[in-house]
Amino acid sequence: MQNRCSYCHVKGHNRASCPNRKAKVAELRAKKEAGKSIHWDEEDLIEEDDRRLQRKAKARRKCSYCHKRKWNNGPEIYEHDRRNCPVLAADKEREYAANAEWREKALQVLKDYGIGPGAIFDDSYYGRSMITKILWDNMNKFISDPHSARDMPDTCFHFVTLKDMATTGERVRGLRFPVCDFVTSRWNWTLKKESVVTPATSRLIDADMPEGWIEDKTALRYYFSTKND
Repeated sequence: MQNRCSYCHVKGHNRASCPNRKAKVAELRAKKEAGKSIHWDEEDLIEEDDRRLQRKAKARRKCSYCHKRKWNNGPEIYEHDRRNCPVLAADKEREYAANAEWREKALQVLKDYGIGPGAIFDDSYYGRSMITKILWDNMNKFISDPHSARDMPDTCFHFVTLKDMATTGERVRGLRFPVCDFVTSRWNWTLKKESVVTPATSRLIDADMPEGWIEDKTALRYYFSTKND
């Protein structure tokens, strides 16, 4: 059974999609803009159309970044989506620059502490151990504040104990970034400067660092992913 329009009484469409109603509303709006007077029931027709447009606007897809992450409920969240979100673009530019600055300081900490592949240190629980790998991709500004991005990987180094190397094999364990003036941690398993017995050289650390690591923008890919919206 076909719908019958309550405006023009023609079958096959409803009042909302009625082409006759839309044409009439456009005509009445043009009259009002021209300064001409219209009848009260014609005013009602325009108001009805305004309400319909408002409901349609509310039903439109919101920008998930603005709405969910920034808690913005203003009308501008309907004027774009996540792909062309100006807030997201501005946040990325700011955070990329801040992350590059953070990584410059982090690299200097690694060199000052002598933390690199082959460095020997004393762990308070496992005893004398050796750094086997730096997880460069995991080191970004958000590990300074574990509340900034949930579930981001924060293990920055792999190590094995010398005892394991000599007996049972290389059982790999993880360590977080050392506590310093720009990194605080509520967790254990952070490396301390005084625990490093045989430091890695700055030259070795530079050689191990991936090319373009400091400015690399993929480091914050997880933080800006839709999973965090």
